[in-house]
Amino acid sequence: MDGESFDDTSIPNEATLWRRIPGDWVKFDDNLKRLRPQSRAFDDSPIPPPDGSPMSVDLADEAIGSGITPEAYLAEYPGFRLVSLSAKLVRSLELGIVRARSEGNPFHAHVQGKKTNSIKDCLAKSAEWVPMPPKD
Repeated sequence: MDGESFDDTSIPNEATLWRRIPGDWVKFDDNLKRLRPQSRAFDDSPIPPPDGSPMSVDLADEAIGSGITPEAYLAEYPGFRLVSLSAKLVRSLELGIVRARSEGNPFHAHVQGKKTNSIKDCLAKSAEWVPMPPKD
């Protein structure tokens, strides 16, 4: 793969990436003293049935700039939670980020590259929960 098809340099290192996490793919990490996503949430196409596609994320800064809130982002995914990762962290793990826009989601992107257990564990431990407003 050439560099541009593996990693889109138009996505800055400062970019925030959103990832949806199934609500039951969460665990308490005794070392971190907090809840975090399970490592399997950062595999390629982890939601059954797996389709072989790279790990999906969305470009949070672009979504927010277009008026998409975290709540709207999760609206069609009941029971899911939302985490953020930095593009810089993803690239530090020798993974690439490429746009994968679709008609329904112009902010969609893929995280490409081999996600070893240690890389998935690093992503899970580094992920930050996106706060949601309290429900009335």
